[in-house]
Amino acid sequence: MSSGGDADNDGLTGFFFYMFIVHPITAWILRPGRFERKKSIMYAIGFLAALAAVKTGELYFNRYMTMMKLEKKYYFLTFIKIK
Repeated sequence: MSSGGDADNDGLTGFFFYMFIVHPITAWILRPGRFERKKSIMYAIGFLAALAAVKTGELYFNRYMTMMKLEKKYYFLTFIKIK
C-alpha cells in the first residue's frame, strides 16, 4: 500500500511554484503603469497559457512516452497499448 508521500510532495511543490514564481511574475505584469491595461491583461493571459502548455506537454511526455523495460528491450508505450 502506498504511503501517499509523492502526492503530498507534488502538492507542496505546486504550491511553492505558484507562490514564488507564478504569482510574482503575474503581479509584475499586471502592476499598474507597467504596460497599458489591455496589453498587461493579454501578457498575463499569454504567460499563464504558456505555463499551461508546458505543463500539458510535460504530462503528455511522461504519460505516453514512458519507457518500459520488457525482456531487456526498451520501447515506448503508445495510447493504444495503454488502453
